[in-house]
Amino acid sequence: RPGRFDRRITIDRPNLAGRLATLQVHTRRIRLSEDVDLRKVALATAGCVGADLANLVNEAIAKDLFPAHLKGQDLREPITRTQFAALSVRLYEAMSGQTVPVFTGTNPFTDTTDPEVLKAYSMGFTSGVSSTSFGAGTQLNREQAATMLSAVYRKLGGTIPPQEAAPFSDRGSISAWARDSVCFAASKGVISGYEDGRFGPKDPAQRQACLIMALRMQQKLGSSAAI
Repeated sequence: RPGRFDRRITIDRPNLAGRLATLQVHTRRIRLSEDVDLRKVALATAGCVGADLANLVNEAIAKDLFPAHLKGQDLREPITRTQFAALSVRLYEAMSGQTVPVFTGTNPFTDTTDPEVLKAYSMGFTSGVSSTSFGAGTQLNREQAATMLSAVYRKLGGTIPPQEAAPFSDRGSISAWARDSVCFAASKGVISGYEDGRFGPKDPAQRQACLIMALRMQQKLGSSAAI
């Protein structure tokens, strides 16, 4: 305006400290489980504001990627093997347009009869922690999540060639059996590392982050499963 010195002030997206502070404000009246590490959540959401994360989760819900196992759950907490198995089934069905049939074979697990777990097992998305145990209530870590997503991609007809070194500073901590899956998913933008350059392969996978991974896989690889 006349007589005024106009200036434009750009407010950037929050850094790590800002995201951590925001999470602390929004969870101060919420009782979180002891294994929820807000700093790890802040590290894994580089470049995001709260609205971004909410929009991505809402998009995953709109695209029918939200399994019943996650409804009513705190999405900031770690995902279990059962919950991710259900998510992998929903992702396959959404990307293939086919319904995974109910498993009618012999259940190899003594600790679960969950139908979605058995569907994921029958499709080759997951296996047990032993020959007789699925580990139903145990948490899934980040490299395991990448491996299961890769199994879904292969079932859709995709191929994952041997990968170069992972683009993460802690690449040496990634298990040999997960390395190609982590590298492939990272190269396609399905998964990402922390703001400090680490991937954190053994860190628990967050429910919200897993939903976003599934959404990104559908968006980025939905038309390329034949490559």
